[in-house]
Amino acid sequence: MGPRPGGFHLLPPRAQEQLNLSTDQQKQVGALEVEVKAKLGTILTAEQLKQLEQLRPRQRQAGQAGGPPGGPDGLPDRE
Repeated sequence: MGPRPGGFHLLPPRAQEQLNLSTDQQKQVGALEVEVKAKLGTILTAEQLKQLEQLRPRQRQAGQAGGPPGGPDGLPDRE
């Protein structure tokens, strides 16, 4: 299991590659990311989650050159 592209990362994929994390470390970091996303979903208000979504870089269109792919970080929506 390697670094996942796009989305929310405690350690950006490039940093994970450079640190040469073991499979176990990668799994632990992935589990921690899931925990942090869930916790943020309970801490932030619906308005703050909306603002956070707007702060994230937009995902590039398919076939568009330049930079690594981005995407939503999977934080839960608050209704």
